[in-house]
Amino acid sequence: MSWKSILFYCLIGSMLLGALGLNVGSASDQTSLRSIEVSQIREQASKSTLDMTTKADGTVFHVEKEPLLTLSDFTRGEVSPSGTATVLNVDLTKSGAKRLETFTSLNLGKKLAFIVNGQLVNAPIIRDTIKGKGFNIGPMDKKVAQQLADIINSKNADLKK
Repeated sequence: MSWKSILFYCLIGSMLLGALGLNVGSASDQTSLRSIEVSQIREQASKSTLDMTTKADGTVFHVEKEPLLTLSDFTRGEVSPSGTATVLNVDLTKSGAKRLETFTSLNLGKKLAFIVNGQLVNAPIIRDTIKGKGFNIGPMDKKVAQQLADIINSKNADLKK
């Protein structure tokens, strides 16, 4: 994995930490994460985009209404230490991983929208092609990482029933 990919994943971790930091605590907080989406950001508004604003700086982005990835594309979440930090290892479905790889390879230098519970929380620049069935998100707060892993894994356990 290149340093560019690692930087991209750190941005994802920071985004999720910011979005979920207020929800960490009791077991009932695990229901607070209802959706994770990754969508394309367009340079111009169109009928297929929705204007969304980041909380961090108020920047308005034209986000594709049809997401590239949704919570259903995440197949596994596992918390693990990485040096002195905690990371969340996530796996994607085969089709989700392929969509992400294809999209990132064709859109270097452009932005992706990371949306949690309908809120645009980050819009990192694609600096490298994201390859493989999964990636690491971090560094993260251990409780937040565990919350995300539990939700991804419980969603998949529910699907297997």
